[in-house]
Amino acid sequence: MRPKPADNQNLLFSARLEQILDHNHSLFNLADAIDWPEFEEAFGSDYQKRLKNMSAEKDRIEKAFSGYNGQGKTIPFPTDAKLYQRMREKLVGKAKDYGIELRQSYVRKGKQALVVYGRYAYARWYKRARRQLRKLSTH
Repeated sequence: MRPKPADNQNLLFSARLEQILDHNHSLFNLADAIDWPEFEEAFGSDYQKRLKNMSAEKDRIEKAFSGYNGQGKTIPFPTDAKLYQRMREKLVGKAKDYGIELRQSYVRKGKQALVVYGRYAYARWYKRARRQLRKLSTH
């Protein structure tokens, strides 16, 4: 299909920006009073530098967000069972580092509770899953 031809009839009745603006306004008078070529010669290099810096900043931001797909990272909630298990493992490791003897380290029981929690959560048996989560948090 061909593009529709431009309809210049509508432009006949539209007003130009210069006709809309108030010619007695102070900013309009100031714009008429400024010698724009001299202004550009005096400040043009500064604006060119700022434009380059802005484009460099834009490139840096685009590079930072190049792999961004609009969705956040999947970070687990802090009360998640895996985090309880990891916290227990780290605490047992620290106790070993400092020479503290633990009566029980709950390595086997903690791992078992984590597996059972995952199974219950997958099956949507949330009450049973919560019970395993409580066990994990107290082990």
